[in-house]
Amino acid sequence: MFRGQLDPAHQIHDFNPGSDNGLFWTVPIPGGAVYANLDRAQAHLIVDDLDVEDYHDVVNAILDGPSLEAEVSFKARWHGVRHRRHVHNAERRFDLHAVQTWATLEWTGKSGSVVYRSDPAHTSQTEFAEIAFERNGSYFTS
Repeated sequence: MFRGQLDPAHQIHDFNPGSDNGLFWTVPIPGGAVYANLDRAQAHLIVDDLDVEDYHDVVNAILDGPSLEAEVSFKARWHGVRHRRHVHNAERRFDLHAVQTWATLEWTGKSGSVVYRSDPAHTSQTEFAEIAFERNGSYFTS
């Protein structure tokens, strides 16, 4: 989060799960939180009360510096067909089915006694959103 300009000097919060589990900014999400159906051009990721840390800024986060306990909740939804595409390259062992969609997002973050909320999901404006199914390498079959 930034106060004023989107500039590192104006960053006031950096909510992320850290790397305590050996993975960089990655945590397991319950299977029921994720849904995707390319045929229907629908997907969602809904996470409630995920324990994260507030590192204040991205540099401190990368260095795993001091942080405060925090939590975030978010609902991301992809819907509707703007454009479908299929990319297949057997020589490079790559296959992609993708649907460009519209998307909405709603987010809440809590750090200490302070709660931050995004605008409601219905106010989202989509610049670009896409859901896809990709196979490559050992997962690729022609």
